Amino acid sequence: MLSIVVSAGVGAVVALLLDTVRWRREDRRRWAPERRQAYGAFLAAVNRWEELDYEAAANGELEEWFEAPPEDRFEPLTGVHTSSRIRPRANAAAATAYERLTDLQLVGSNAVWPLAQHVCEQMRALSNVRYVSPPRDCGGSSDDHNEATNVFIAARDAFVEAVRKDLGSD
Repeated sequence: MLSIVVSAGVGAVVALLLDTVRWRREDRRRWAPERRQAYGAFLAAVNRWEELDYEAAANGELEEWFEAPPEDRFEPLTGVHTSSRIRPRANAAAATAYERLTDLQLVGSNAVWPLAQHVCEQMRALSNVRYVSPPRDCGGSSDDHNEATNVFIAARDAFVEAVRKDLGSD
């Protein structure tokens, strides 16, 4: 009689453990599309921000947002920029990256979120370096700019690696 009770108890514990593993796997599978979309949107926004920020700095558009000329502001009826300058678009891309960071905070894993935040911080630091010592149209740049770029790339690569691990695609 005792062996039957022990066997039933062991069977119940094993069944509970197997169900727990199945539930976790199903949760990961259920959240994978939302996470993948949030991770991809964040990475695309940061890449766009970096690209536009570089172009704006190389073109000499180095003023802060509050120093921007009035023609860079939005057209009130259409909601688009009335200027052909790049800096307003770079600022809008930065705002979009921070919005995607907020989305990622809601659905991303605890391992990926700090790395995403670090990517934004390093991109902001790179942008600040570009204000002080902008790259030149010919492709040349200062040592500070090169170092900040390398730090940003390393942070971005660490984020991508963590995302691949989180999504199980490595």
